[in-house]
Amino acid sequence: MINYFINLIDYFDKIKILKFFKKNLNNKSICVIDIGGHKGETLKFFLNNFNIKKIYVFEPNKNLF
Repeated sequence: MINYFINLIDYFDKIKILKFFKKNLNNKSICVIDIGGHKGETLKFFLNNFNIKKIYVFEPNKNLF
């Protein structure tokens, strides 16, 4: 149940992020740096919604990679 609410909050945060970047980037090609990449959830979000030039993803915690 807790996981459901966390995912729901995360979904609405991603919608806000998506609207902000879509408004300000005007479909420009961007570079993304994701520090604390975990399993690539944010990476997938950016790949699915933006014109990506280059991506750098780091996950320093070996247990989370």
